[in-house]
Amino acid sequence: TELDEMATKKLESIQNAMFRSLLSTPKTTPSSFILWDLGAMKMSNRIIKQKLNFFYHLLKLPDNCLAKEIVTVQLINEYPGLAKECREYIEELQLPDITKHMIKETEWKYKVKLAVNKKNEKELKKEIEKLDKVKEFSSETFEQKDYFKNLNLSEARTKFKYRAKMTQYIKRNFRHDQAYTAELWKCDSCKTNIDTQSHMLWCEAYKELRMDKDLRSDKDLTKYIQEVLDIRMKMNLTK
Repeated sequence: TELDEMATKKLESIQNAMFRSLLSTPKTTPSSFILWDLGAMKMSNRIIKQKLNFFYHLLKLPDNCLAKEIVTVQLINEYPGLAKECREYIEELQLPDITKHMIKETEWKYKVKLAVNKKNEKELKKEIEKLDKVKEFSSETFEQKDYFKNLNLSEARTKFKYRAKMTQYIKRNFRHDQAYTAELWKCDSCKTNIDTQSHMLWCEAYKELRMDKDLRSDKDLTKYIQEVLDIRMKMNLTK
């Protein structure tokens, strides 16, 4: 229903705001990529999963239970409501039709989890394939990325913003910024090259910062980026 859609959008907005706050990333960061790197589920799919499991619970109730009687009437008469909605999800996700043949609860929950996770991954992959900044990551396995487990919060935030091309003070990450456009996105440190994330990794102005670091290591990479950003923040304050 329209009310359900409004509630889902509101919950998605809250979830996205929570994740953006956790990662300390701008509002313009695509929520689909945040969920992709966190290995998280869209709120709409979380709700589908909960509805399907609640539908199973209703069908398992005794026949003389009011809730069971209501869902039975909905099924027989195909009235709008939870029963009709869940039958559509069952068909869409190719789940066993529990309105005709019940299966064990553990088996049902496992099948629902797999089906909804697959749906979630497919939707997120399709969404990030349309995003120029991050579409290169759509071929990765959908799961929580290792850097969330191996880095502290500050480092993980830096790594995420680097992957999402949302690292601040890198001009081409915000190519529509009028001030950056007026400067033709030139690097303020070397004054010659276009300021991109890849340029930052080999810019001659920062070569001393790289001397004792292996930028293939997440630890060293995030430390290097943070050191560069400290320099750029101070330069920005003196402009």
